[in-house]
Amino acid sequence: MTQKAQSGAIRDYLGADQLEGPILVVETAGDAMYGEVVEVVATDGTQNEHPRLGRVLAAGDQRAVIELWGDSSGLQPHAVRV
Repeated sequence: MTQKAQSGAIRDYLGADQLEGPILVVETAGDAMYGEVVEVVATDGTQNEHPRLGRVLAAGDQRAVIELWGDSSGLQPHAVRV
């Protein structure tokens, strides 16, 4: 389950629903827009906390599909901030 926090033009989503290779799916990101650049950070306190960048490949009513640029190893979908 994801939670959304909004501050100005920046939107944060805590947790994701799927991670398969470089593809991250956030089910409650209905206000995401195609082509947006995103930052993904691990929130589990591991050494994987360095930000990763990506782009929204698809955005629908309640879902955003994001392609991560670079290595996604070590990320856990439930423990990321997008």
